[in-house]
Amino acid sequence: MWVWPDYEEELRHTQPSGQAQLLYFEAIDKGEAQQKLNQLELGSTVLTFNLSKPGVLQDYSLRQAIHFALSREYMIRELKGRRNKPSSGFHPGYYNADYGRDISIEAARKSLEQSSYNGETLQLYTYEYFSNEEDTRWIMAACSQIGVQIELTILPIRELSQAEVILQADMIYAGEVLGDQPAITLIEMYRSIHGYIRNHLQAPLRAKIDAIVADALIETGEDEQLNVLREAEEELKQQLNVLFIYHSVQEVGYDRSLHGISLNAWGKINYKDVWVK
Repeated sequence: MWVWPDYEEELRHTQPSGQAQLLYFEAIDKGEAQQKLNQLELGSTVLTFNLSKPGVLQDYSLRQAIHFALSREYMIRELKGRRNKPSSGFHPGYYNADYGRDISIEAARKSLEQSSYNGETLQLYTYEYFSNEEDTRWIMAACSQIGVQIELTILPIRELSQAEVILQADMIYAGEVLGDQPAITLIEMYRSIHGYIRNHLQAPLRAKIDAIVADALIETGEDEQLNVLREAEEELKQQLNVLFIYHSVQEVGYDRSLHGISLNAWGKINYKDVWVK
């Protein structure tokens, strides 16, 4: 399920419970929280390339140039916030350092020279969400350094969930949170007719992903399902159909009088477990 922009980032305020408070993000940064709890989010931000339509992005060397131009480390350091560490897939526990090893402006320019790119303006879409807008403007600037021109369109998420809009984009930037049942989330993502990744795949790869998902559904345990689904992830990375960008951290601050504080997979408080001393 794609991240909906109506929760975490909009909670840049305090939530009172009598005299006790739960604080999110900006309030935490100001040092107002007595206690803090954080966890690494299961999921990743991604940049998808629309290979279901003809165009210059069919050229692997151009996709590789964009991949090499996006230093995830620099992005995280410059933009800060909840951005925590570079990703090489959806699950932070399976990071592969080789994924970003060759990233540099020099490598990006070399790949671009080998491509058929001739100054075309690429259409990058994302949905309304503060960090998405920061990230995509950073991506535009990074690509501009190697001579790739990008035009940004920011839409309400409901509009960007329509297949006809998804297919207009050359690239889509979004985030995926795996939720409490990561395997189920990934299966739904790969199969969804409203999904960015599925709609941007060429037919042969879409069929291959469907076959992998079918194999995952045969498995009875979630760990076994996730192992199979990583094959789909590797297929996406092999030809740079999707670029993985970074993992986020979820954080909440709270008053010392509150106990039993825990976060769910979405970074929201499990209120049923909270009690006041």
